[in-house]
Amino acid sequence: IRMCVFPQSLAMPTERFFPYEGTPPNHWDTTRFNPEFFRHLEERVGDLRDLGIEADLILFHPYNNAAGFDSMDAADDDLYIRYIVARLSAYRNVWWSLANEYDLVKGKDEADWDQLGRLVQTSDPYNHLRSIHNSMQIYNDTESWVTHASIQNGAAVLDPERAEMYRDVYRKPIVYDEVKYEGDSAKRWGDLSAQDLVLRFWNGFIAGTYVGHSEIFGNDATSWLASGGVLRGQSVARLAFLKKIMDDGPPEGIDPIDKWQERRTGGQAGKYYLVYLGEDAPTAWPFVLAKTGLANGMKFSVDVIDTWNMTITPVPGVFEVKSSGQYDFVDKDGRSVPLPGKPYMAIRIQRQP
Repeated sequence: IRMCVFPQSLAMPTERFFPYEGTPPNHWDTTRFNPEFFRHLEERVGDLRDLGIEADLILFHPYNNAAGFDSMDAADDDLYIRYIVARLSAYRNVWWSLANEYDLVKGKDEADWDQLGRLVQTSDPYNHLRSIHNSMQIYNDTESWVTHASIQNGAAVLDPERAEMYRDVYRKPIVYDEVKYEGDSAKRWGDLSAQDLVLRFWNGFIAGTYVGHSEIFGNDATSWLASGGVLRGQSVARLAFLKKIMDDGPPEGIDPIDKWQERRTGGQAGKYYLVYLGEDAPTAWPFVLAKTGLANGMKFSVDVIDTWNMTITPVPGVFEVKSSGQYDFVDKDGRSVPLPGKPYMAIRIQRQP
């Protein structure tokens, strides 16, 4: 769960606690923290921990300019960072996100963010995960304090090929924290169908990256995106189904198998393969695997996965591979995998003893 520490403007009228002593909207003593606010925050992080959920705490954001929390001076920023890291770092489920849409916080430049990121790093004895999230300008995530890239980019996960490129560039785990949302919003970032969002998750997964979910139904202030509550979208069950497939997969996770040629296949070469066909709807898939990790005579079982209807159907028999040309292995009997001619299908191929 990505969650802001400082209140957003939409929530100001109903907030019970504020991070500093003072009075809203903008009369704060930034040298005096409000212990009640941070005690409440600790309790919520503890609730998430008990549910097995990580809390990605967003330390700054640009969504409440009137309160002034995004435009404090450097000394106040440093004091805040030291205080919140000292209070929250003992929670094992904490991640640190320096900012949401950092490039919309107009009072700070990249040198300021780097200084704050290094301060979080040196202040946290437990070395929790650290990132910074973008709006239009993606951050220089090669910085040493950044443990993983937190990226807003819906287009990157429209196919696995683009999603994988960020992994090659940064050589770090890639989390597409915002790829637009499932919902009925009039805004273009909140009008995805459930099918569109699930497609983006699968494309990111095949690329060896990770994708974040949110939804917005109704108005901004009362949606799950802003206020939590009950999830209404149809993507959630399908993402839980994907999570089960992830959990049942190789402990090393998923890597692109042949990124120079076959962008739809991820897994662990010679052991485990997932082929995601996205919006294509073929009636058969020729059994062809890139040669890495393979040898003549290896045997594989195959399952056909309907990622939308959440079914897994084993294909009868075993596929035994043989070399075919310079780059590929195929089934020795020339078999293909039969498919139902529907979109959003995947094929799971697992090595047998």
